[in-house]
Amino acid sequence: MFKMKTGFFFGFKEGTKKFGENISTLVNVILLSFVYFFGVGISRLIIKLSGKKLLDKKFENKQTYWSDLNIGNKPKEDYYSQF
Repeated sequence: MFKMKTGFFFGFKEGTKKFGENISTLVNVILLSFVYFFGVGISRLIIKLSGKKLLDKKFENKQTYWSDLNIGNKPKEDYYSQF
């Protein structure tokens, strides 16, 4: 088949391709911004209002920064079906 690199139809095809790319970029930016601000923003607001601290960010002069779990001794049977 005859392929034309110039002319109306080639220009129209390239123009619609670039238009589609620009529209998809715009829609992606809008949707991702919406998800970020409402998803992450509302989660952050709920966490702030509840007073929960997700990260221990205090700087102290300690020997170690590992947290103590205080598990204690459990019977061996408690470890069989953990999940």
